[in-house]
Amino acid sequence: MHPTTRLAAGLLSCVLLVALPTGCSDDGCSGRAYHPDLGADGSETPIQALDVWLSTHEGLSEPPVEDWVVQDSGDPAATEVEITNESGDGWYVTVARTDQGGWVVSAATDDAEGCADELD
Repeated sequence: MHPTTRLAAGLLSCVLLVALPTGCSDDGCSGRAYHPDLGADGSETPIQALDVWLSTHEGLSEPPVEDWVVQDSGDPAATEVEITNESGDGWYVTVARTDQGGWVVSAATDDAEGCADELD
């Protein structure tokens, strides 16, 4: 199967519900994707949104406590920020800006190598 077709099939098989984490793949990807309420206030910074999510995450391995890297372009109008951590198989998290200007986690995986492309 062509990689693009495989990715499209994987994404189509992923059922996303408002604010509920769901498995996003049938090929062993342990990632979780979310449709957060972008009408909510959210956190002040992307890393604060990550902290909130880490205190309530479900279905993933125990998250690392430190060494998170915010991959921020520095654009004050950015609507999404990536946060990574090399611990274990690697964590990959995207944080989205809410309608109110805050930040919430929109996708996450504790298997960055195997799942990050499926969460984009």
